[in-house]
Amino acid sequence: MTTLASNILFKVSGSIAGFKAAELVSSLAKDGHNIKVMASKNSLNFVGANTWQGITGNQVYSEQFPNSQGIDHIDLNRWADIVVLCPATAARINQMATGVSSDLLGDSYLAHDFEKPYIVFPAMNWAMLEHPTTQRSLKLLNDYGIQVEKTDSGLLACQESGSGRLLPVEKMKLIIERALGKGKNPVKKILVTAGGTSDPIDQVRNLTNTSTGQTGLALANHLYRRGSDVQLVTSRDSGFLESVKRFKTSNELYKIVLDEVRSNYDYIFMAAAISDFELPDDTRVKGKISSQDDLHIKLVPRKKLIEIIEQVKPKRTKIIAFKLTANADSEEKLKSIEKLFQYPSVEFVIHNDICEIDKAARKHTFNLFDRQLKLIHSFDTIEACSNYILNREDPPFRPKEERTTL
Repeated sequence: MTTLASNILFKVSGSIAGFKAAELVSSLAKDGHNIKVMASKNSLNFVGANTWQGITGNQVYSEQFPNSQGIDHIDLNRWADIVVLCPATAARINQMATGVSSDLLGDSYLAHDFEKPYIVFPAMNWAMLEHPTTQRSLKLLNDYGIQVEKTDSGLLACQESGSGRLLPVEKMKLIIERALGKGKNPVKKILVTAGGTSDPIDQVRNLTNTSTGQTGLALANHLYRRGSDVQLVTSRDSGFLESVKRFKTSNELYKIVLDEVRSNYDYIFMAAAISDFELPDDTRVKGKISSQDDLHIKLVPRKKLIEIIEQVKPKRTKIIAFKLTANADSEEKLKSIEKLFQYPSVEFVIHNDICEIDKAARKHTFNLFDRQLKLIHSFDTIEACSNYILNREDPPFRPKEERTTL
């Protein structure tokens, strides 16, 4: 689970996109969130009450005047940490903008506490979305403090193509979790590098490594969900993050990062796998190297990116360095970690060894070291490791000897 469990009031209006909403609710419920669904009567023609109740384990609310003791449109608003309307039809959006209420969803909206997030995910035909009335209503809702998200584009349920398509489930989940995280975590400005470099030997061959960028992406997603302002610099998949810059070669990575570090970041997480060597300029080949002759390539050490960052970054910026070793013994591991602490701004080093990574079993250990070369903890996930760094949360108990040795 990426955020603390929260109470989510999930409103559903009548749209064929309701099946995506059910998938979203299911995913959020599996992460431990407590969800109560408030469904319009029209929406129950697409996804029934039994489905919602089965997914959430809670009753479904749809009656404006129920036979109960409570006042649902008030009580549910006070219970919720966040309100989500998904999918939001054109009719529902226009009703909200005018303050007209004809059902439980409308009453609940008028009783909303604007100290809490309210997120709207529209879904409709492109012409309905672009209609001046709908556009005016979307602007009004934004002005009121409602977080209205954009739509996706593509093939619509009516078989026309255009905007108005409900966002992908994973993107909506990321947006919801970020809104929850912003209320529970201090907002930080963080730069994350991810993926491996690929430097040309000739026009068809490259000097590269096996980095997948998955650790950096998982870290960036988690920090974004916590509510931080995250800039991801990657050579690999970037998921649904908003602020992403891409590199292929080491030189491209260096240029992007050195342009960015002057922007007063709180933290730089250096998870990218950068080539330690480069070809001297006078040995780079134009065209393709012949395969008929023996080949001898001269490589020279590349100046460390962390060394250059240390010289140009603002004083307040802290660096979290990463170190990968290959089947190293304890002494070798500590020596490689110690080298990174020669740079004053390195607050922690996250270490792992190839022998601790089992991709098939999805096992990946992250050993966190402080400047005294003390092993704080061996975390099972990069998310838990970053939580300790940002919040100084106590890690799970480990015997003393395990905290001080590898």
